[in-house]
Amino acid sequence: MTESIIFDRFFDAAKDLDQALTHIEGYEKYRLVSLTEAIVPIISLLYNADSMVEIAERNSREPTDGLTSDESGAIHLYRMQCLKPHPKMKLEDLPGELWFLILSYLSPVEVFYEFSDVNNKRIGSILTEMYSIRKKNGSSLLKISLVDIPLFLYQFAILHVISLCYNEIHSLTLSNEQTPDQIKDFLQKYSFKDFKYLKFLCLIKTSSNEFNIIINDLCNVETLDIQSEDINSFDINTVQKIFYSESSIILCYLSEFQEEFILNNSHSSMKELVINSCDYLCFVNVLNHFCSLEKLTINTLLMSSNVILGSNSFKENSILLIKDLKICAHSIPFDYLQRLFRYFENIQIFSLSIVSDQG
Repeated sequence: MTESIIFDRFFDAAKDLDQALTHIEGYEKYRLVSLTEAIVPIISLLYNADSMVEIAERNSREPTDGLTSDESGAIHLYRMQCLKPHPKMKLEDLPGELWFLILSYLSPVEVFYEFSDVNNKRIGSILTEMYSIRKKNGSSLLKISLVDIPLFLYQFAILHVISLCYNEIHSLTLSNEQTPDQIKDFLQKYSFKDFKYLKFLCLIKTSSNEFNIIINDLCNVETLDIQSEDINSFDINTVQKIFYSESSIILCYLSEFQEEFILNNSHSSMKELVINSCDYLCFVNVLNHFCSLEKLTINTLLMSSNVILGSNSFKENSILLIKDLKICAHSIPFDYLQRLFRYFENIQIFSLSIVSDQG
């Protein structure tokens, strides 16, 4: 009696196969080994694996397509038909190391979605160990990104992942770019005051009204990334809360920075600032007022209009604490930058690139 050929897929056997699947990534980081060595971690799970590898190697000794014998053998082994599964070949019986390797290719939201209907204690414990491990300092490792995901997966995350794991999430990314009103919908269901272990928050295309609500509820966030082309239209007092309120934020990414964000005669405890774009005078004012900065990155530093060398109001006799400075200056004379260098006595890492319209 001929046994039926079994084609096993780990994750999508009971799902809609018309849905796009994630690509396999990260394999290029691993050391290249022989086919015999590569098969060792899963050899106990495959029926008659030794014989299959031997046949694949024997049929691939002299490949004519430019591949090595191991590369050709791997393809040959992949295409071989397994007439019956190994008695131990069950998903829940896979070694823990292999489980963690498989899960590393998927986002937490994808994993929770794929295994939401699986009622298995070992799989449940593996997922808990993978995504809810607490570090010694009490912070969680769970990173949730709702960027570039289909609507059905976003809805699943909001209803099932966030509601169950809100007190475990370490990093959260929300975006209005692919899913319009995603942040507004999120705020209607959750308050950031409840995210006890949230340390990193990224907001893409957020509106001024949304940010007005969010900034007042950030209790423990240390890194705030605001990717919005409309940040100059945000309420100035609200933006200033990032830098001058008694918040926990010490690292901030901003798409743009303007002088109005600076509050004179006030001290900011900001340690690291990454600005996508600002002008020269704004850069000088940042140096004047953010005295606690240890790292500053400006991806696009533009020349201010009507600026005369020596006319800026940089505080003399100032010694900056900045240890790491990265600047990409566009059409700014080198003299305008050089006169500031003497204030960077603590600099350890310095990167300067100058882009000129004149070539």
